[in-house]
Amino acid sequence: LLSVRRGDYSSAIAYANKVLAIDTYDAAANYAAGFASFANGDLATAHERLGLAAYSVEYRNAARSLMARISLTEGEYLCAAEMAKRVLEADAGSRDALLALVVALRKAGRRTQALDAAGQALEIWPLFHAVRREAELLSGGSGLEWRKGVGGEFPEETFLEIGDWYAESGLKEDAQDCWRAARKSPIAKLRLGEYAAAHALPMPRLFPYRREDVSCLDRALLASESWKFKYYRAVLAASFQDDKRADELLASCANEPQDAAFYLFRARRGKAEAKLSDIKRAAEMGGGWRAYRDMAAFYAECGDWANSAVAAQAGLKHSPKCNALEIAYARALNGCGRYRDTVKLLEGVDILPSEFGDNACDLWQEAWRNLGDEKMAATYPESLGKGAPYKR
Repeated sequence: LLSVRRGDYSSAIAYANKVLAIDTYDAAANYAAGFASFANGDLATAHERLGLAAYSVEYRNAARSLMARISLTEGEYLCAAEMAKRVLEADAGSRDALLALVVALRKAGRRTQALDAAGQALEIWPLFHAVRREAELLSGGSGLEWRKGVGGEFPEETFLEIGDWYAESGLKEDAQDCWRAARKSPIAKLRLGEYAAAHALPMPRLFPYRREDVSCLDRALLASESWKFKYYRAVLAASFQDDKRADELLASCANEPQDAAFYLFRARRGKAEAKLSDIKRAAEMGGGWRAYRDMAAFYAECGDWANSAVAAQAGLKHSPKCNALEIAYARALNGCGRYRDTVKLLEGVDILPSEFGDNACDLWQEAWRNLGDEKMAATYPESLGKGAPYKR
């Protein structure tokens, strides 16, 4: 299943076959092999494996949902609808089966039934955007209005997700319609084979992570030498813990990239002078507070507290009141033995509470402890983002 998650379907099938050589009816292995075969386009094998997985109560609904999508791919729409109904009898909230049912009925020309199924699905999931699209198409709409209802911080990701579902279900035109809706996404452009347009788009906040991105980006690398495509593929490889591939792709870009995000990412994976060089390049390219925070952290790890303080202070000139830099500066001041300067700094800041943030109270207490004031070292100023521990 991990190999399936990484989009490495051949490995997934190989691992599953080792299990099936011992136990032909192992449900998990059959499901993994069935899913991988489905994603790999081997529908006959997928049918066989998923049919065996369906004997297990644990995997039955998931296997049958995939079998419904296989029937969609094969153009057997009524068979797909029947299989989806069998899933819904056991789990009325299965979104995969709900969508498969609506799509199958639409493709089979059962418009009234499809509308009824869509209405029932939207009663359960009113923001089920794929079904909202289906309902609009069934009602004679243009297929454009549903897009306006897709909100959230990253609407392009929703369009990509729905498009990928259609694509793997053999509905290429529907998939392309969804990908076109993600106009600002380079990955959507790559899905459509529009490589020049994908390279031209900016890349902030883009972190490929889907298994479907593997083949898409590998095709892009064959078609173009764009450093952006290498970066996207490296990010994807890193998310799958394929560190060797990620580092090779990043190294192959040399210093061609013209985006601070690239150098910040490569710096996080780099070492020694190469790491510092990338951080400095990111700062020069407008990497913002993150570049200066990483620079301060680099010097701190080396024990060079003086340069760590310089980096954090320089960052605060660019990004005043940035909590991450204020904490980095306070840590560097403590490292330099400038405890009174640490206290003065922390008395004038407001650190917001953060679940994964650094603890400014520790730095405050460290400074007072080194100044010999144990009373102040036991305090927890409200402005430093962390209260005193609860005493039982």
